Amino acid sequence: VLDEGDRLGPQHILPLATLGIGSVAVRRRPRIGLITTGKEIVDDLAGSLKPGQIYNSNAPYASAMLQAFGAELMNYGSIPDEPGHFESVLSRMLTDNLDIIVSTGAVSVGKYDFVRQVLEGNAADILFHKVKIKPGKPNLFAKLPDGPLYFGLPGNPAAVAVGLRFFVWPAVEAMSAVEPEQAEMLPLRGDYLKKQGLQLFLKGRKDPDGAEILQGQQSFQTHPFLTMNCWIVAAEQSKGLKAG
Repeated sequence: VLDEGDRLGPQHILPLATLGIGSVAVRRRPRIGLITTGKEIVDDLAGSLKPGQIYNSNAPYASAMLQAFGAELMNYGSIPDEPGHFESVLSRMLTDNLDIIVSTGAVSVGKYDFVRQVLEGNAADILFHKVKIKPGKPNLFAKLPDGPLYFGLPGNPAAVAVGLRFFVWPAVEAMSAVEPEQAEMLPLRGDYLKKQGLQLFLKGRKDPDGAEILQGQQSFQTHPFLTMNCWIVAAEQSKGLKAG
């Protein structure tokens, strides 16, 4: 009646009950902890901004996406760019039986990028740090000694979106025994030039007849999210995409 990897919903209850099946073996929803970093971010979206501040768009977006993935979310709030604050929150997260920890920001190589240092101080195995992609080159992936997977996403909004979609989501798929998704092939409208060396994830819009790359591809630009319904992938060694 159901296949491995199906997400159990109310619509399944009627046929199961009709067959006299009162219980089924399931995998529990992955439990994910979220933390955002940055001294410049303001959590109160109704508040006013001072010079040098921005609203924390990553926290509500990541919360919504992780719950859409079917995860049980635990939000640990936002912290300033101080290793001590992060160390304290991480210690609390490691006692909460999490499967995955996701953070945004503080994974590049600047003065305030402390995530890798603190993870290594907690005996984390850093599996990779920096990937040949854009947006999201500083992505960090680690495994903590007590079990949780750690995804350190860069702080720019589009980089967070790519990290969630193409790094965190596949991990949730695997934990939930869901078949990995396959890319859809469609003809492209218009040419797009790029340099070799990075795989690009481009905000796009598709319909049954083709797909187009939207304006506003920089990591801080969020207006394409209002109309996009797909990501268009340009391969690392490609010098560009041609129409068709």
